[in-house]
Amino acid sequence: MMGFPKETLGQIYDTVKLAHKMNLDWYTVQLLTPLPSTAIYNEMVEEGMIEDGSLNTEGEGFTMFSVRESERQRRKEKKQKFTAKEFYNMFERELDRVPSKPELSELWFLVDYEINYRRIFDINDETKLEKIKNFLVDISDRMTFGNPLSNLFVGIIEEKLGNTEEANDRKTAASKFVQESDYWKKRFDVLGLEEFLC
Repeated sequence: MMGFPKETLGQIYDTVKLAHKMNLDWYTVQLLTPLPSTAIYNEMVEEGMIEDGSLNTEGEGFTMFSVRESERQRRKEKKQKFTAKEFYNMFERELDRVPSKPELSELWFLVDYEINYRRIFDINDETKLEKIKNFLVDISDRMTFGNPLSNLFVGIIEEKLGNTEEANDRKTAASKFVQESDYWKKRFDVLGLEEFLC
């Protein structure tokens, strides 16, 4: 969970580092959802971060009872397909800064990449790779069709498992999806992923 009041980029990055040490198969990244009648909700109301009595279901960051952040990302991706906002790695800048509410959504994407995807480059255990592959295939083929990130990493895993044809198919699909989306082009550029595409 991330996005607590006054939580700095450095503190969020500490969570990323902890996830790396724990080395679980997959992590669900969630933005803080302050629930009424809790201390954190009351604190956020007092500080003007959320509106008391509102379900805060719209906007970016600190929303309640909203769709998962991945769903919000897909909506953003569709809106920014042809002209995307700039994307940068916030962990390469001022780590003592508290991210703004609009930045939390971009930060969610970056944290998800850092703790779930990037580490796949270092995994070589076949059993672990198979489990992650099955999960990513479901993301790619059922949950988020057209997602180049999940397709690319299925391709990387297939390559590690010696499945060259499947690896090339996934990487080619990822390349196609990146070429069709300014949103993904900017992310792949910042994350240095273009070199892994077919």
